[in-house]
Amino acid sequence: MTNDASDLLLPHARRSSVGFVYTDPPAPSALGSGVLISVGSLSGILTCAHVAEQYRSRSEIGLLRFSRNEALQMQKLSLGDTSTLYIEENVGQPRWSNPRAIDLAFTLLPPSVADALKAMCVFLNWELNAKKFYDGEPESDRHVDAVFGLIGQRTGMPTREDKLVTTPMRAELTPGHIVSRDNGALTLECMEYNKADLPESFGGTSGGGLWRTYIRTSADGSYQEVQTRLCGLASFQQDPTHIVCQGFERIELALVPAIRKQFDQTS
Repeated sequence: MTNDASDLLLPHARRSSVGFVYTDPPAPSALGSGVLISVGSLSGILTCAHVAEQYRSRSEIGLLRFSRNEALQMQKLSLGDTSTLYIEENVGQPRWSNPRAIDLAFTLLPPSVADALKAMCVFLNWELNAKKFYDGEPESDRHVDAVFGLIGQRTGMPTREDKLVTTPMRAELTPGHIVSRDNGALTLECMEYNKADLPESFGGTSGGGLWRTYIRTSADGSYQEVQTRLCGLASFQQDPTHIVCQGFERIELALVPAIRKQFDQTS
């Protein structure tokens, strides 16, 4: 039990999230975020199309794991071994200027890479996650919503030691509440108490998960987790305190059927 509801959500987000990193000299920099998911026998990274577009023509990128408490773990991902599916619509002019655009992608990982990640991380089972939505909301006292992803603005200055360059990077859980729904786009409003600590820019968070945890309040005022689910992906910063997200319906109805059709002919 805990006195902070966000503490119940954070382990789920950390275990199933990754950060994408440019590895170009002189030092690494944040590219975006993603969520590890499995769709049937397929394992890959769920992210935004505008994030995946940034690594479309690259041979490799850095991949950050957040599964070990505060320790970031980085590896290189060879993109020649992957395949990426894009679902995008009404992106605006210039591209990606429409906050309500459909903005989804899935990067299929080869079994060797997926198996290595499974030793340290958790691939969210999409079918089980979807069942939670179809079953309806569980009995609970309340819920808390939050996005989790890299914050490029929090990237520290690189340091060099024995020819190795290290750049401190930071992922954050940003709690809030879903305050509007518009054709599958969800808007998260950050918590009032947290506004003073928010970054000016959430650049790097795009593709990071929008999570919801349902909780019960015990007699002593502490919280117990009832259920946690992935509700969508952060995709557009509307203003300093509102983040537009790709909702569950878009992923379930547009992206997941396309994943099954393109990558798994036996489904």
